[in-house]
Parts: sequence; C-alpha cells; structure tokens
Amino acid sequence: MWNHSVLLCLLVKFLSFWRSLASGDFYKVLQLDRGATISDIKKQYRKLSMQYHPDKNKEKDAQRIFSEIAAAYEILSDASSKSIYDEYGHDDWTGMKWEQVKDYATQLRSMRLSDLYKGKPYVALMWRANIDELLTRSENVWLVTFYHPNCGGCHANMPKLAAAAKMTHDNPKFNKIRIGAVNCAFDVRQCHRFGVSHYGVVYVFPPNQFGAGGFDFEEYGGPMDPKTLLTAAKESARQLVVQAKSIRELEKRVSQPVVKTGKSRGPGSISSVWIADFYKPGCPPCHRVQSALRKVAQKAEGVAKVATIDCGSTPCYNVKYFPYIEVWVTREGQRGIEKMELDYNEDHAHPAITAMDMLGKIMRYIVGIEWEEKDQPVREEL
Repeated sequence: MWNHSVLLCLLVKFLSFWRSLASGDFYKVLQLDRGATISDIKKQYRKLSMQYHPDKNKEKDAQRIFSEIAAAYEILSDASSKSIYDEYGHDDWTGMKWEQVKDYATQLRSMRLSDLYKGKPYVALMWRANIDELLTRSENVWLVTFYHPNCGGCHANMPKLAAAAKMTHDNPKFNKIRIGAVNCAFDVRQCHRFGVSHYGVVYVFPPNQFGAGGFDFEEYGGPMDPKTLLTAAKESARQLVVQAKSIRELEKRVSQPVVKTGKSRGPGSISSVWIADFYKPGCPPCHRVQSALRKVAQKAEGVAKVATIDCGSTPCYNVKYFPYIEVWVTREGQRGIEKMELDYNEDHAHPAITAMDMLGKIMRYIVGIEWEEKDQPVREEL
C-alpha cells in the first residue's frame, strides 16, 4: 500500500511536470536546468522516453507527454536550435511559436543585427509574422515600443520596459497588460505602417482590436517609470464604451427612464446624452476615431455615454458614410430620441485633440454654447 506522503509527493511532481508542459519551456519539459549540455539532454531524454512511452505507460496522458518530450528533445539536441532557444526563450516570453522564433533569429543573424529585447522574460518580440495575431481580438492592453538597436534612448528605456513586463507577470493588478517590442532595423515596414516618427516611442493598444484595415492606438506620453506606465495602460482598458449589437437595441437602452438622484429641472430638460458611433471593420478612419471616442467616454463620464454599432454585422440603413457619429438626447416628460449628426474635425494628429473637438461640438449642440474668438481691439493711430 502506498502511504499518503508518497502519494502526495508523486502528485506534486506530476503537477509540476504538467505546468512545465503548459508553459512551453523545453528545459522544464525535460526536467533540466537551462545550463544543461547536449550530452545531459540526450541522457535525460532516454530516461523520460522510457518512462512515458505509450507501450509501457498506460496513463491516459502518457502519449501527449511523450510527444512533448520528443518535441523538446528535437530542438535542444541540435546545437543550432539550442543556441537560438537559449538566446530567445520559450513561447511565454517571445509571443511566437517555435518555428517563428527560429525564423526570426535566423533572419536577424543573417542581417547581422542585434535585438535589445531577446531573452527578456514576458516581452513579446513582434514582427510581420505575429504582430497582427497578437493584437487582434486580444483581451489585453498592449504596450508596444518601436525601437532601433542604435538608439540611445531605446537602450535607456529597455530595462524599464523589461521591469514592467515582469510586473505584468508577478502582480495580479496588471495581469491584463502585455509588453511588446518591434525592432525597426529588422522590420522597418511595421514601423512605417504604424506611423512611427521617432525611435523608442511606446504605443498603447486597448483590448478588442479589430485588426483588419487598421488598429486603434495612441502614443504614451508619460514618464517611463514601470508602475506609472502600467497604471496608464490599465486606465485605457476601462470599458466605458458600450458595444451595441444593433441600432434598435441601443434605442431601447437609451429610451429607458433615467433615475435622477438630484432635483428634477422640469419637463423638457435633458435627461440623458449619448454619442453613437457607426462604423465598419476594415475602415481605417473608423479605427482612428475610436481612440478619440474612448477619451470622450473618459472625460464625459457621468455626463454623457458613448456607444458603438458595428454596421458590418447589423443593418445601418440611414448611415451616410463611415465613420458616422450622432448625438442622441432624451428629455424629461418627452418621448422619443433627438438625433443630431456630430460634425467634428477628424484631421487632428492626436486623438486627444479630436476628443476635445467632439466635446466642444456636443456643448454647442446640446447646451447651446458657442466658442467664439473675441475681436482683438483695434489700435488707434496717433
């Protein structure tokens, strides 16, 4: 009979081995330290392959574990592959599958380029093979730096971003944030694609990106302190924008009676204000305006609400073009919704400026306030 202590010890070892398989760390799969030699790897492989071979081990997971062991051995027993793996780490670190890691490292070596973030835990190395896959429909906020290995400021930022990446893994408060790095010397097209104007820039990509046709992001302009950086990223993840399934659903929601905690201003006074954004996936201007709308939702929280409607999945018959934005107003004692097109300036370079323009137009439409430049006094001639 097995005593409880032996069974517990075996269970702990099995769970530890199971976690190593899930992490994708090939050294842990073979139960070896990262300094193991190829001779050590071959010896350990023979031992584990006999232990977990399906012909000898009838446990239900033996076949899967044996396959994982064989895959780890195939990579670590080859000197060239082992060298790349030792430099770049495993999937949890790189954000790439092994074949992508191997391709990335081989091309980088052939171009004789260096990489500031190789081997840095929990920093995803982003390039044309994986950047869209990582950003599109992600539940996480992404902080992505676009750098050049010869940029002094990029070298100064690297330890701070690496520390932030470790915090995302160690601190549950920041576990919905990911750090990525694009080497502009290696993949200059990605840097042109995302409009990089200077090396070392950090972009914030909110969750639930559509990807096709463009991404919604903005430049981070605060200090590069890891905690400050992650706190700003967490703030951008707050879901203040309502995702409506259809125009009818949103109209029903907007028309619901609003419970007022303060004194009523009487019939005809404004009860609620909504900004409704009609967009289509694959429309680049639609993605650009979403950063501004997110800022509007943050600045106008408690005063106005922002909602988006995907016109690619539901009919939007009266929408003239994309992106198309309306201001919806309900009033006390009145039925129905007042709808007005929001005519804003989308040519601003920064989403914060576009957001301020939108808020100014809302003030004009709803409250009746006009922003006018005062006439300059005319200086009398002597």
